[in-house]
Amino acid sequence: MLIEQIKLDRLQMPLKHPFETSFGRLMKRDFIVVSVQSEGFIGFGESTAFPLPFYNEESTETVLYILKELLIPQVLKMEKLKHPGDLDPIFQSVKGHRMAKAALEGAVWDLYCKKSGISLAKALGGTKGEIDVGVSIGIEPTIEELLDRVGSCIDHGDKSENQARL
Repeated sequence: MLIEQIKLDRLQMPLKHPFETSFGRLMKRDFIVVSVQSEGFIGFGESTAFPLPFYNEESTETVLYILKELLIPQVLKMEKLKHPGDLDPIFQSVKGHRMAKAALEGAVWDLYCKKSGISLAKALGGTKGEIDVGVSIGIEPTIEELLDRVGSCIDHGDKSENQARL
């Protein structure tokens, strides 16, 4: 694959419910979407970093910096990328920053799978057609409100809604 363009979009998505942890309260999700273009196909990846480095050492800003200044320029210098695994030498030259690397690698995997006409699950050797997923619930003001939130999640979900199709 000849990578023609890599684009970064910083988005903010309001949360359905505030998410509170011992580190603070979030009302919106600040994140980076990476898009990688090659020969009419576009692959997408997402950074999972938080605005501040309270969960791990990365933040939305550090992800942007590492992608813009280090990883993307090196990927664009590559003549051809045969497989997403070819990113490893570039990634090894940058210590840490796993969320920045994962955002770019995820976009390249998505692109690779789209161009190959296969699912990501198949490309990675997966055998399941569905996977179980869950919900993360933050701190609630009272135990009663926490139980209400859990009950609401249970009431609004059934097995088909709590599985991601691959």
